[in-house]
Amino acid sequence: MTALPHWPAGALAVLATSADDGPYAEVVHGPVRAASDSVLLSVPRAGRTLARLRSGTRDAALALMAADAPWTVRGRARILADPMAADGEFAAVELTVTAVEGHPATDGGGLERRGAALGRLAVVRLRCRAAAGALPAEG
Repeated sequence: MTALPHWPAGALAVLATSADDGPYAEVVHGPVRAASDSVLLSVPRAGRTLARLRSGTRDAALALMAADAPWTVRGRARILADPMAADGEFAAVELTVTAVEGHPATDGGGLERRGAALGRLAVVRLRCRAAAGALPAEG
């Protein structure tokens, strides 16, 4: 198995689970490396991901940005604390890692450029929506 990558504290990640009703993905905050084969996550208690884990779904995949490249971490998820002592709106989930797949950028920093371009596009769209709301109604 490839080693877990290093990622910055407070990183955002997406945890995906699969069940009879299909796949579901949810943003999780601050994944923490607990061991060479384990990642701890805080998962919203009100979300579908935790409901799936409560009902027996265990296979999961975590997508995260680390070392300027995206990674997919696959494994088995289990609930450690529901709710978390530190924040009752979240549950602690452990992902025991079975596979790690890196997706390194091979285009000389293109991933960063595309990410920056998408960020600029999002700002332009927000400004356009704000401006459209400020225009007088036609007719």
